[in-house]
Amino acid sequence: MKKKTIPKKINDKEKYFYDLTNQSVKKSFISDVPITIASSGGLDSSIIHYVAKKNLRKINSISFDFKEKNFSERSFVENISKKTGSKTSYFKTNPNTFIKNIKNSINKIEEPFAGLPIVSYFLLINKKAKNKVIIDGSGLDEIHCGYDKYFNLDKKMDLTISQDKTKSVHSNHLGKILNNLNYNNGLKKVFDNYIYDAMYKDLFYVKLPRALRFRDKLGMASSKEIRPSFLNPELVLSFFKLETNDHYNKSNNLGKYLLRKIYEKKIGKDISNLKKRNIQTPQTQWFRNELRPWVKNFIKDLSIYDREWIDRDKLNLNLDLFYKNKMNNSFFIWQMINLELWSKNLD
Repeated sequence: MKKKTIPKKINDKEKYFYDLTNQSVKKSFISDVPITIASSGGLDSSIIHYVAKKNLRKINSISFDFKEKNFSERSFVENISKKTGSKTSYFKTNPNTFIKNIKNSINKIEEPFAGLPIVSYFLLINKKAKNKVIIDGSGLDEIHCGYDKYFNLDKKMDLTISQDKTKSVHSNHLGKILNNLNYNNGLKKVFDNYIYDAMYKDLFYVKLPRALRFRDKLGMASSKEIRPSFLNPELVLSFFKLETNDHYNKSNNLGKYLLRKIYEKKIGKDISNLKKRNIQTPQTQWFRNELRPWVKNFIKDLSIYDREWIDRDKLNLNLDLFYKNKMNNSFFIWQMINLELWSKNLD
């Protein structure tokens, strides 16, 4: 690829990235069959909707939903759907469908994964995606400072901290086999700028590879092709040539600043300035309430205790803290459920 120079003047820069993102998304539409957009109503999928309106005769989109309004993205999806004339189908996941489909999702993905969002995504593309090609917005957060953690970093990347700044990995209940693991070890610094360094690591090693693997496997299991619109090499390289203030606006604490500015006139400020929604599912709420009896019964007698992967007593202490609202991240519970069911495939 020839070396590209990013325009310096703001109008030229905006035109350059407008054209580049449109070209990247438009290329992902090339297909012999109709396509479907996986939509969340946020900036990334709304840009895809916008480009689709300009280039496709008919726009179909899908989105998963929850009865809990504070986790539902339906109003955001309906907003962009109305603006672009998209016909959107929704799949509403509830505690019962989650429990019934955990094991099948684990068998399809063949490795531990992040929980309810992935199960919901699997059910969505299985139940609601009638077309064989699904267009997805993966990757833009990792190349354009989309996560809050990037601009709240204390000049280092802690892989155990979630997007909502709560701790997602608790090593105190690990057994003899796993208790020497260092979750932040092995990733060398590539950029002096710690925001760029964190994005680079998420893009190549941490977040995006994991996300693309599960999409690929769930897509194959559903006879669907899931295409990430923004992972065009030229677009990725161009974003990494931007200045930090093009990525992040300190005045409103928002990432993806340049694209928000470019598309606010195209899709409206109400969409372009939406803050990233870090906690997107009611998994913690379900584990504390509707699924509490199921969780307690499931964790009571795990084979991973016998494997010496997990310390039963220490795990129960963490569970007690969780149910007393002294620990607000439920990922450690999901890890035990996922690890137990996944480990049975090793026997």
